[in-house]
Parts: sequence; structure tokens; C-alpha cells
Amino acid sequence: MKKLKHSTAELFTHYAKLLREFAHYIKRNRYVIILLGFSVCLIHGDKLFSTNNGIDTEKIIFEGREIYESWIGIGRQGLVFLKWMLGQQNYNPYFAGLLALLFLTAAIVIFTFLFETVRGERGGETGKTGQRYLNFAFGILLITHPILTEQLYFSLQGAEVTLAFVLCGTSLLLSHRRRFVLGTLLLIPALGVYQAMAPLYLFGIAATACVHGMCIGKGKARLKEEIFYVFRLGGVFLTAFIINQTITALFFSKSSYLSRQVQWKKDQIWEGVGRIFAHVRDVLTGSGTFYFGAFFWLALVLLALVIRRNRGNGTDKSNTGYSFSVRIWNLLLLSALLASPFYLTLVLGERPVIRGQLALPFTMAFMAYLAGLLLRESKKGILTSVGKTILFLLCFTAIWQQTDITCRLYYSDAVRYQEDLWLAGNLEQDIIKFTGKCDYAGTVVFVGKRNAPGNCASLTGDVMGQSLFAWDTEVEPVNYWSSSRIIGFMHCMGTNYQAPTADQTAQAAARALEMPCYPAEGSIEWCGDFLVVKLSGE
Repeated sequence: MKKLKHSTAELFTHYAKLLREFAHYIKRNRYVIILLGFSVCLIHGDKLFSTNNGIDTEKIIFEGREIYESWIGIGRQGLVFLKWMLGQQNYNPYFAGLLALLFLTAAIVIFTFLFETVRGERGGETGKTGQRYLNFAFGILLITHPILTEQLYFSLQGAEVTLAFVLCGTSLLLSHRRRFVLGTLLLIPALGVYQAMAPLYLFGIAATACVHGMCIGKGKARLKEEIFYVFRLGGVFLTAFIINQTITALFFSKSSYLSRQVQWKKDQIWEGVGRIFAHVRDVLTGSGTFYFGAFFWLALVLLALVIRRNRGNGTDKSNTGYSFSVRIWNLLLLSALLASPFYLTLVLGERPVIRGQLALPFTMAFMAYLAGLLLRESKKGILTSVGKTILFLLCFTAIWQQTDITCRLYYSDAVRYQEDLWLAGNLEQDIIKFTGKCDYAGTVVFVGKRNAPGNCASLTGDVMGQSLFAWDTEVEPVNYWSSSRIIGFMHCMGTNYQAPTADQTAQAAARALEMPCYPAEGSIEWCGDFLVVKLSGE
């Protein structure tokens, strides 16, 4: 009994100390946190005051809790659990948007506190102005990245996904402090939110290990200690991953949705390898809307700083004794960090959807953070001054480019939404004229699709800027899922049309062969007891 009381007292003391350290961190960085919070609201303010319905958001409004069953069926029980915990089963666009931005800011605070905690325990200096600059750089590079914007586009799950960021960061912090059980318990629901959380946590392990192993203010690195440290963090991930996968297999997942995403095939191995290299190439060269050349240049700067660090150019002369094995270890840590955006690509044999590449913005932000730390550890001189200047210019350029793309994506989707509203309004009026009923509540089948044309300033993303009238049109059974989406979207406007069955969509497709495309006369016709609307001949 005494031993149990002693253990409980120690545990309470440990967490009390951790909370004091966190409170002290908040106090030291209060202006940085306020500025980051303001930046989050400024850049992603569309999430606060917008009721624009994007893809899937219309489903949670139209189908209600039926969508939760589909999430559970594909192993996303953690998402449903967090929705229940937050009281967000009934979708509230304003509250969901507010929570998403609050949790995003909190995630930045948790991750920077983690890095600063690890840094401080390794004999480094924290709390100085330079450290606050690095915390701000990490946060602003993260929140401006358009990949994060593509994820936040899904308003129905934005709060839960960003809360999962917080859980991942907190789990890493607790694992670092040897609180493995609680760290594992927090990670299990996070892994069940979205499959991209696994590579994100692996990024966190690589990043924490880099701070732990590279930024040593005093004494030589002890290789065995560093290797064991990585295994400690990895053990928490592996335990949580196995538990989550077991729970999914036994109780929830009834679909091959996730397995279908794996593109590895025995007779097409080299095609998979080619797709992986193509993804790496595009990220490094900044090809496409969501990748930036700053990633490659930050990687080069970081590599140069790690090599310089290996040669013993730290502030402490005792670091000149780095052994060959420690130098190799530092390069391995750097490799693990730079590979973080491609872990999911390796598993799938194909680049993930843009919104699933969450490790990329986190990695890019941390690369700048770690480069700044290593520069602070370097001896003052012309090379250090040049390095700081280059790092500042790279960060400024990346922030500028990312912010521009992010804001254009928000604008483009606002234009898309107006176009979808215009089309839906015209369709509603024409259906009223055709049926003679302003409250028609029967079944409607939409055949074909209608893209959102946008304007000269629009920038179509992976999902942002894509019309709801052109989504799922090729998914079998054809016209079934796309009609359900369109009817769900129009339901958000106040109509009460019924979604068709698979048989009705097949009948509608045959009937539409003889019909012209909307808005021509005859593009809306009866097919038995339900309506057919032909949007296109595709």
C-alpha cells in the first residue's frame, strides 16, 4: 500500500511539474502564440464564417448519422469517437470551424513545446528571442501550407483531424517523458481518425529524435542512448498501431476501402517504384500546385548544417570528438526526417491524395526549425551569418508562395460554391415548372455531370474548386453516388428530393439516351414515377 501511494505521489508530482513547465512555456511565448492564432484566423478565416458546402459536408447534413456508419466501416472509428466526445454528431459549421482553428493553433503549441522541452533537457538554451522566432517559423510555415488547406476543406471533420494533431503531439511528449501507457492511449484514437496520422506520427518520432540527438549543448553524443530513445518512441507507435488495427479488424472495418488504395501488384513492381520516384521528384522540384522548391533548398541547407555539425563546429569544443558511428547516426536521422512525406507513398505504391500528405507541411516546417537550431549551435562567423540569411530568405519565400496558393484556393472554392448554388437554383425552378409542384419530394436521378467553370483567377485543387455536380460520376453504379451527392447538396438549400436506387439509375441512363442535355427543352423527363435530369452526355 505504501509503495502504491508512493508511486501515485510520484506520478502526480511528475504531471504537476510538466504542467508548470507548459505554463512557463506559454508565458514565455505568449506573443508568438497570439500572433500565430491571429495568423491562423487570418489565413483560414473562411472556416469561421462560411457555410459553403464542400464534398462530403453535404452528406453529413443530408444523411445525418448514416455517414458515421460508413466511417466506421473503413476503420475511422477514432473520428466518430472524437465527434462524440466533442458533441459534434449534429453538424454545426460555425462551431466546427472554430474548433478546427483552435485545435490547429494548439497543435503548433504542443509540437513546439515538445521540441523546446527536448532541447532544454539536452542542455540547450530555451526562452531566448531566437527560440521564439523558430517557434513562430515552424507555426507559420505549417499553417500556410495548401496541403493543410485541402484537409481543412472537409469541414465536417476538420475539428477532429486537428484534434488528432494535438493528440499525436501530446503522445510524443508523454512518450519522451516515459509515460508510455498514457502516450499509447492518446495515440490509439488519433490513428483511427485518418490513415495519414500514422506517417505524421512517424515524422514526429524522426523530428523529436533529431532534436534529441543533434542539438546537444554539452558533451559527446552517446549513440546507444540515442538508438534506445528512438526505439522508446517507436515502441509507443507500434503498440498503438497494433491495438488500433486489431480493434478495427475485430469490431469495425467491413470494407476493402483501405486495401484497395494499395497499388502494389506482383506483376507491376517497377510501375509502383516509378510512381514513388515520380512523387519524390515532384516534391523536390516543386512541381504542381501543392509542392514548393523551398523543400529542396531547405533540405540542402539542413544537410550542410548536419555535415558541419558532424565535423565538430558546435559551441562546445568537446563536440569535436564526434565518432564515425555518431556521424552516420546523425545522417540517418536526417534521412528519416526527409523521408517522412513519403512513408505513405511507400506503403501504397502510389502517391496519396493531396489531403492525405499531412506529413509534408509538418516536415517542411520542422526542417526550417531544425536548421535554425543548428545555426544557433554553430560558432559565430561569416558562414553562420550567411546561413541565417539564406534560411530567412527561404522561409520568407515559402511562406509567401504558400499563403498565395492557400488564399487562391479558398477564393476558387467560394466561386465554385456560387456556381453550384446557381445551377442548383435553376434546376429547382425548372423541376417546379416541369412537375407543377413547388414542394415536389419524389425521386430524382441526375445523369452525367456539370463542371464548375470558375474564372481566370480560379485555381482548382485536388478537391477545392471541384463542383459537387461533377463528383463520383464514374463510380459504380454510375449516376447512383453522384445523384445522391447532388440531392444532398440541394437538400442543404431546402429541397426534399429523394435519392434513387441503383436500379432506378440504370433505368434513368437508358431513358437519358433519347434526351438532350440540360438546360435544353426535354432535358427533364419522367421515367416511370421518378424524374430524370440529363446534365451531360458523358
